[in-house]
Amino acid sequence: MSGFAEKVGDTIEGTFISVSTDEKKQRLDICNLCDSFIKSTKQCKECGCFMEVKASLKTMKCPLEKWKV
Repeated sequence: MSGFAEKVGDTIEGTFISVSTDEKKQRLDICNLCDSFIKSTKQCKECGCFMEVKASLKTMKCPLEKWKV
């Protein structure tokens, strides 16, 4: 298992912590300005992830490295 599925598994096992509401908003603000963001589905063209979910997961990263770490 790798990537998003692995992080979801970590969440289920209780080893994962989500980001704050403010950080999620900052990440989504960055996504909304990105040319790789599909606004109609709120997905990233680079990774295919649904960003409303991905942006809330602490260990997830932007594939274009636009989110601060």
